[in-house]
Amino acid sequence: MNEIEHFFDVEIEQAEERIENEDTMCFNGVKVGRSIGKELNEKHISFCENAKNVLKRAVDDRNRQIAEMQKHIDCLKEELENAQSMLKAEKGELRTRCKESARDNFDNHLYGLLHIVGAEDLKTHTAELLTEPIKVAEMLIYATKRRENCMTGKEYDKPVYEKWQLEQIARHLLVYCGNCEG
Repeated sequence: MNEIEHFFDVEIEQAEERIENEDTMCFNGVKVGRSIGKELNEKHISFCENAKNVLKRAVDDRNRQIAEMQKHIDCLKEELENAQSMLKAEKGELRTRCKESARDNFDNHLYGLLHIVGAEDLKTHTAELLTEPIKVAEMLIYATKRRENCMTGKEYDKPVYEKWQLEQIARHLLVYCGNCEG
């Protein structure tokens, strides 16, 4: 930008000197007469100033866009860090719910092999569980948590489970059902 700006500054300076010295018989080496030469130099100055302004606005717009993108990137990084922190906490809680014998599987990220709540534990908590399968599905599909958009500060509901996570849950249930058929 500085080289281009310098080019236009030099052009303006030279055109102003030609007008000031009344050396306007020629414009860019072509004889045009004094009055037309003066008019052409004035228009050349105006063109150069407009070009500088357009370039400055373009650079300012670009810098503004970069700043907005960086702010959005920072916001996304913060959301990611929060999500990772929550995930770590939830994994820690899940690990404590694993039976001692299953913790090696948990530590090795073999979550599919885990039985976090045993059958005996389920019997004691049946009153808390939903009994209709469609209600369980609705609970999973429509579960949300309140979040704050770090760009706007507005709160919104974010689904607890993304579609890919619901698909993964469904696959696990199908595998479980397949293993339970007798």
